[in-house]
Order: sequence, then C-alpha cells, then structure tokens
Amino acid sequence: MEAADDFLIEKCDEKDSEEIREISKANNYFNPEYNNKKETGFTGTVYSNETVRKILKRGFSFKLTFNGKILGYILGIDENGYEEVYGETPEELHKSFFGKEGKFQGKIIYGCQAAVRQEFKGRGIARELFSCARIEWKDKRFDTFYGEIASHNKDSISFWTHLGLKKIAERKWPTGIYFKGCDEKWIKENYEKLQAKKDKRIDEKLLSKLRIFLFKFDI
Repeated sequence: MEAADDFLIEKCDEKDSEEIREISKANNYFNPEYNNKKETGFTGTVYSNETVRKILKRGFSFKLTFNGKILGYILGIDENGYEEVYGETPEELHKSFFGKEGKFQGKIIYGCQAAVRQEFKGRGIARELFSCARIEWKDKRFDTFYGEIASHNKDSISFWTHLGLKKIAERKWPTGIYFKGCDEKWIKENYEKLQAKKDKRIDEKLLSKLRIFLFKFDI
C-alpha cells in the first residue's frame, strides 16, 4: 500500500467491480462516446461483473484512488485463475502464440486489463500503478508479467513498450467481437449503435486484419 499527495494505491476488492467496469466501459473501443481519434489507449473488451469479481478475488489487482474514488486500476491474475477466467489453459495460450506445445517459464502473472479515467489520463497514474504492482507481485515471488494488446491499440503499445515490456509473439484476432468472460449484452448494444452510425472503427476489413500481440516483462 502506498500513499502520496492524498492518492492511495492498494489492492482491489470485489466490491470495486462495478466502478472498475464503469471505467472500462468509458475507455472501450466499442463505446460510441469514446473518441477513438484521440491519442489514448483503450480497453479491448468489457468484462462481466462476475468475471471482474473472479479476477479481483485472486488478490493480484490494484487501484489508485483519490478520496475513495478509483482513478485507475490494473487487473492481474495468476496461472491458477487464468483458465477459470479465460476458458483456456496457460499451455493452450502458449500454443496459440507459438504454434507448438510448451509452457511459459517461471511464476507468471497475467495482465488482464489496465485503464484510467479519461479526465485523469496523462498524469502518470498507469505508470505509478504498474510500478507499485510490480513490487507487490515480486514480493509474491512472481518473476514474469505477460500482457496481450490488440495491434490497433497503438497508444497502449507505445506506453507499455516505454515501460520496458517487449513484444515476443503475435496471433490472429479471435473470430467475432466477444471474448470469454465479457459483458456480451453491453458490447452487442454498443456495437449495433456504431453500425447504425456507420462508424469506421467497426469496419470488417480492419477487424479481419487485426492481430493480438503478446508482451513480456521480467519483474
């Protein structure tokens, strides 16, 4: 736990799930109100409340608050919880990226999602969150962090690369717009709104060319 200038970084609690989802929705690529032309990273999916609670229950996620309000968060999960949330084993994830049987080496923490309220972006919140989370993860004997970022999320790629994460593999974008554990109802409703507006961000040709990049960081 760390406090500075009335800001507090601490572990997330299950009761934080809806506030986290609120921030995730505001930053989501399929939110019609999200300005996808602005230079800022976005969330690739919005998890269901049940999924977020499962992630938080593992105890590896952190939030930065000011006067009790969450300004940003980073969600992490260990190998034991990965399959429960994503529906695939770490070994299957490895094969999807590298095309062969194998296993990630060391004690792994997976980055599920990170986001900051739009009005507080550019103030170093995500950087501070990752820095503090690293210390906590290291104390728990984790030695490697993995995260997946969509190829069109240019600003997120730039941000995480600047922090020292390295791209080590890539795979095709999964078919469709839904991911295991996502809030399908919310995504469907907003995707249809974008279709009605003929918003270019849902162009099928664009989506068909997307890739998922796998990034690694030695804690």
